[in-house]
Amino acid sequence: MASNAELEARFLRSQKAFGVSQENVEKQLRWMEIPSGCENLRKYFRRSSLTCDDHTRFAFENGRFLYGFAYLPRSWHTLGPDEPRWDIPEEKIVGLISRYDDLRADFQDLEADYVYYGPWEKNLVETNLIAKEGLELIYKNPEVEIYKIKK
Repeated sequence: MASNAELEARFLRSQKAFGVSQENVEKQLRWMEIPSGCENLRKYFRRSSLTCDDHTRFAFENGRFLYGFAYLPRSWHTLGPDEPRWDIPEEKIVGLISRYDDLRADFQDLEADYVYYGPWEKNLVETNLIAKEGLELIYKNPEVEIYKIKK
């Protein structure tokens, strides 16, 4: 098991390496406010293009999974249908955003050997990974690019 501190650091570094704006990182952490529907998501995340399917909103809910079930208000089985399930406490969000603002990270800073850039990642940020130093394109099809991180 990884500690919360390690998971937070991985989340922040990977978002920063991809170039996700601080504003959109915060919106992911406040996932309960994320709207439904592609047009609403385009406006909310200020993204002109979006790959829309049944799982598009799910791609933006990274904050939902950062802490798992750690912040349930009470037992899962006693929650009503309209009650929040994984709200992250405000002080956690403020702390993460503060850390993100000061963070400098690129793909070489990640504890990974490869970068997967597919539809969900492209929804968060449009970037030209081919132009990034330290990455070698090893696979590409119309939807997915995979890069080896040069260390």
